[in-house]
Amino acid sequence: MRLKLGQTTAVVISSSDMAKQVLQKQDSAFSSRSIPDLVQIDNFHLFSVSWLPASRPQWRNLRKILNSHIFSVNKLDASQHLRYKKIEELVVYCKRSSQMGEAVDIGGAIFRTMLNLLSNTFFSKDLADPYENSGKEIKDLVEGIMLEFGKPNMVDYFPVLKIVDPLGLRRYNSRFGKLLKLLDGLINERVELRKLKGQVSRIPNILIASI
Repeated sequence: MRLKLGQTTAVVISSSDMAKQVLQKQDSAFSSRSIPDLVQIDNFHLFSVSWLPASRPQWRNLRKILNSHIFSVNKLDASQHLRYKKIEELVVYCKRSSQMGEAVDIGGAIFRTMLNLLSNTFFSKDLADPYENSGKEIKDLVEGIMLEFGKPNMVDYFPVLKIVDPLGLRRYNSRFGKLLKLLDGLINERVELRKLKGQVSRIPNILIASI
């Protein structure tokens, strides 16, 4: 079944036989994602493994690098102690709050734990204090981006309106740029540190591509 959403054609899989065709036999042809207009700001979609078509050699190269340097069994085993440490910090934070009779912001605490786990994996440093209510700026930034991406955008259904940007999402979406600027700063800092140590690595350079 086909649905016409503006100038975009959507295919609805309405039977198990068709689902088998799409998910098993023709999975390569259907593995690419539709790219929202907001993601195309500054051509971000051309360099991200999350948005590149799976048929592109660049996507395969980035996936190979991620699998080799970050998600391989050996790498995950080597960083196991880091995950234990971050969970311990989360438990200590909750225990301190309990002893002081303070309410625990579970969402904020888990966000800080995940943020520090990722930042330590890539940059060997915390981006938020694991024992305090810090990291709010980054949390608000990420939540704002998710809200912006979740809003219906007329340009996604009528690409001809891209020049006009009727909802002003391109003009007023500065959160994504701020996040990329933050990550750029961390990457540059890490690269310079590794240069000083004589250990230039490809891993920091692929962080943006993995988003």
